[in-house]
Amino acid sequence: MNNILAVLVYLGFGFFLSRVKKFPKSTSEVLNLMVIYVALPALILEKFPSIPLDSSILIPAVTPWVMLVLSVAFVWVFSKAFKLDRPTTGCLYLLIPLGNTSFLGFPMIEALLGEKAVSYAIIYDQVGSFIALSTYGTAIVALYSHSEESFSFKKVVQKIIIFPPFISLVLAIILRFTAAPPQSIQRIFETLGSMLVPLAMISVGFQFKGSFERKHLPTITTALAFKMLIAPVIMFSIFKIMGKSGLPVSTSILESGMPPMITAGAVAMSMNLAPKLAAALVGLGILFSFISLPLLKYALSL
Repeated sequence: MNNILAVLVYLGFGFFLSRVKKFPKSTSEVLNLMVIYVALPALILEKFPSIPLDSSILIPAVTPWVMLVLSVAFVWVFSKAFKLDRPTTGCLYLLIPLGNTSFLGFPMIEALLGEKAVSYAIIYDQVGSFIALSTYGTAIVALYSHSEESFSFKKVVQKIIIFPPFISLVLAIILRFTAAPPQSIQRIFETLGSMLVPLAMISVGFQFKGSFERKHLPTITTALAFKMLIAPVIMFSIFKIMGKSGLPVSTSILESGMPPMITAGAVAMSMNLAPKLAAALVGLGILFSFISLPLLKYALSL
């Protein structure tokens, strides 16, 4: 409970700072860069080498791709049933499969499941959400936006291999099989990695938009209900049938219930894919997550 309270305080602090005129509109962008280039790579370098390399890591590695398939199927059925226009459909294809599994995910996973669960959350985010955004997300933008940008496998690979957290993941894998860095370096990783939660949540609070157009309410309600409640329950049922349990499973279920990804929302808005709907899904999703994630944890006994 204390960890969740801290996350809420950081979120509120960011929201407060967004109302202080001395802070420029680009503040959240700077905070995001600090997370991407400093805090998240340090956290990966600190946590990943200690992850046990056994079959348990397959669960957080595979779950996001199962969620992608489920989410695409949902959006296809939903868009056909309600005859949604092309920009709205593209927005949902982009935001519903892709979750906020790092900026919000890591703090919430640590708050609800403890520090050890963050290692599995890293696997979920880096092997799933990040690569899915770079590949699937790029394809959706190319198909549904009116820009001249087209899907390029070469560009996708380039984006992946120069992304700082991915570079850190590769380095962490190398360290896992060679020699661990000295304690002095480990402490530096730990200190820098500990900045992720406050930086990420202050950034989210700074960007937070809770407004929406009334005409979007049925779409928002249905889409968020599926993404943040129904889909995680489906994953829970699949794991139950398979006889799987434990921290990797609990982490994967909660990560699968994260609200829509902030970056995916920003892409949808910049490409004019129902920008007001995208902003509402991201903002209201974050707000709802403080109810839905604890609800999932306790209702499913994770």
